Amino acid sequence: MSDCPLTAQQLEIVRWLSLGKTYSETAEFTGISMKAAVRRVERAWISTGTKNKTGLVAMALRKGWIN
Repeated sequence: MSDCPLTAQQLEIVRWLSLGKTYSETAEFTGISMKAAVRRVERAWISTGTKNKTGLVAMALRKGWIN
């Protein structure tokens, strides 16, 4: 996982999204605002070169960054 460009906070959000949770649910589970959750995902898109949350989750799963 050393090649993972995402922060621990971004990975936590991606894990919840991979379980089919919404931004709102993810924000509630992690104790942050929905706006903060969206910003973390947008920054993760930039870091990974993905274009949407589906692509981000798929990359994270494929590369083993999340289970």
